[in-house]
Amino acid sequence: MAKHRSLKLYYSFFMNFEEDIAGISIRLITNQLVFAYQYAYPCIIALICSVIFYDFSEFLSRFHEKLKLQQKTFHRNEILVMSKLHSLLFETVHRVQSTMSLICYFFLCSQMTVLYGSLSVFVLTKTEDINVSQICENVLIIILVPSSIIALVMGSSRINKQHLKLQTTILVLKGKLMRQSQCDLDVLNQLNLWKEKSFPVISAAGFAELTPRFMLSMFGSLFTYGLLIINLKHK
Repeated sequence: MAKHRSLKLYYSFFMNFEEDIAGISIRLITNQLVFAYQYAYPCIIALICSVIFYDFSEFLSRFHEKLKLQQKTFHRNEILVMSKLHSLLFETVHRVQSTMSLICYFFLCSQMTVLYGSLSVFVLTKTEDINVSQICENVLIIILVPSSIIALVMGSSRINKQHLKLQTTILVLKGKLMRQSQCDLDVLNQLNLWKEKSFPVISAAGFAELTPRFMLSMFGSLFTYGLLIINLKHK
């Protein structure tokens, strides 16, 4: 840092400090605050969101496994009890969607801004001007930012995956029930009601659904943007 005056000024609030304990401490503290705000804090948010998504998908998975056991027994009372649980899961997933949607949107905006900005700076910087601190920062971005996005998307997409499995099992149960000589209409009505209750796909404020396809398209656009910058640099 001492060899690069621009970095010293940046981490000293553009004030000239002496190379003493106070000056070095201010730059060190500023560096840690920038790191925490720009990288650590968004990753913590992504971790919390992905844990919430994963935990809810686990509830769906357990409900699905319990429902599969009904394929042999068709206990009327058990189905009616599970209906209350299904209604609770339906309400919860909508609350999760409404609560986390805007958070996911701002998270993706901030992380993609960091990726595009860092890519532009790194590609357009001359090789001889690249210093160790820039290399460390870009390595950190390459590790943390994509990992946080992948964790968020995989956690949210797992909810949709479990819901699709649940819907398939409901159709199988409905078909077996209708083939029986004595069809329990109450159970059949409950299965029809479950089928009509469609769980939403977790999205980022309605702009994009958090699915693996969206994640691949996002990283693909970043790769295309990087190639464009490289071509412009060579020209």
